[in-house]
Amino acid sequence: MQSQDSVLAWISSLPRYPAEYLNHHECDSNSRKRKRAPTSTSPSHRLPSPPKSPNMNMDTTMQEYYDDEPAEDDANAQNTNSSQPSAPLPDPNSTPRAPKQQRTMGTMASEAAVSDADSRSVTTTSSINSSAHSLGTSASRGKKRPRQPSPRKQKAVMGLEEAIESVSFGSGMDRPALLDDLESRIETLAEGSGIVSPTHKNSLVSQAQRSRQFSWVKNKSFARIPPRRAAQDSTLLSSRDQLGPTPTVEWVKEIWRQADDAEKVGHHEGQWNCAVHYPLLYAALRHFQQMGVCSWCAYLPTPQPPSWILVSDCNYLSTTAQIHADYARFDKIAHHNKRVDFCVYVKDDPPELIATTLASPFQSINHTDTAGLLQRPIALSVETKLTGHDWTQAQNQMAAWLLAHWDMLDDLVTRVRGGVVVPRTGDDTRRPRPSPAAAAGLTLLPGIIVQGHEWYFVAATRAANGKTNLWHKIPFGSTQTIEGIYKVFAVLQLLGNWIQETYWPWFRRVILRIG
Repeated sequence: MQSQDSVLAWISSLPRYPAEYLNHHECDSNSRKRKRAPTSTSPSHRLPSPPKSPNMNMDTTMQEYYDDEPAEDDANAQNTNSSQPSAPLPDPNSTPRAPKQQRTMGTMASEAAVSDADSRSVTTTSSINSSAHSLGTSASRGKKRPRQPSPRKQKAVMGLEEAIESVSFGSGMDRPALLDDLESRIETLAEGSGIVSPTHKNSLVSQAQRSRQFSWVKNKSFARIPPRRAAQDSTLLSSRDQLGPTPTVEWVKEIWRQADDAEKVGHHEGQWNCAVHYPLLYAALRHFQQMGVCSWCAYLPTPQPPSWILVSDCNYLSTTAQIHADYARFDKIAHHNKRVDFCVYVKDDPPELIATTLASPFQSINHTDTAGLLQRPIALSVETKLTGHDWTQAQNQMAAWLLAHWDMLDDLVTRVRGGVVVPRTGDDTRRPRPSPAAAAGLTLLPGIIVQGHEWYFVAATRAANGKTNLWHKIPFGSTQTIEGIYKVFAVLQLLGNWIQETYWPWFRRVILRIG
């Protein structure tokens, strides 16, 4: 009871309000804003503590509670000995407020300029200037990234600088006889003629009776491939079975399911490559005699049978599988168009190939110094994009890649004939040179551009005077339909036949001097 009485006596002795606070409150009684109560930092405003209770020792507890608060005598001593006042103690009765942001030079300048304005205007202007100052400071710290020209501008620059000219297959412009023949065969397959072996006729007719996915099956689907504009010396085959085996119905259905799912869920380009594009390339080319398909992708199965023609995913090695600096021409056209997604190349190791590779300035038979392609001649290039995306960019990438490829072949022919290769520098890169490779019989370099489901054939040609054209585009199949997958499969085998029967014999004869 004695402790309780002492507490009550202490409470009754407290003043209702400090006199200074009453005077301050009366002077500002007309103000519409609520005034903050006086802080407890001043000794005159600090409420007296009650006497210690004789029944409870709270010295330790209270000392722990006030460990972070300096003693009153210590604070007074600091104020006496230092010109800098100590930081005020927080008022436990004050309204909590958000901490103020650190003032920058831009903020202080804004506050000085609008000191007579409304407080909201000051705050808004200060924030804007502070943000602008911060952005300016951060921008000045780092290097400015140069603006990349648009794909359309790149295409225009390539034409103006006479690097390579884009020509439509539908233009009616004269083209080499072999390209004319290849175009005719691809168009025939793209129409659905001769895309399936006659040995599969019964199974496909049965499927057509049960499923709308096979309603396209007609007699022409099993016909031969009659060339409409065949060259006299054409080595292209016209029999579907000569091109290679027709895929099974179940395999084609699985590719369709993968492509449909990739489109439905919005797969990225790399997922399309792994789930749809690579399996098609691999299956279409693996069954050629002494041919096989492999990939550098670590997440894809790599075939191990004896390989003669292989497919490589260059995108997996995107940091290194680029056009070598000696063949990038000039930055305006090949600044970031330095790679394609897949390439089909020949795997053969005659001693002449190794010797020619070592004679190259950067020990590569190709226009790239990627380790996996040093002694494997590239024959077909494939660039992939998502459905409906970046056609012009894909065309520019293919143009820059094939342009560099042809330049490399010209230099290889020059070296094996004892000539001197003159580096392309300065304005010399803009003037077409005579093409030793074209003069030696090289007709075209094929390419494929894929946009999601859709597959297109393109090709680069170079005249003997050095004028280069990129021919585009022949749509030849789509993974959106079962029939479209059969078309893609057949055209890939047709191009594989061209590699085996036309390109590689020319390469061996002219560059390797074999036979």
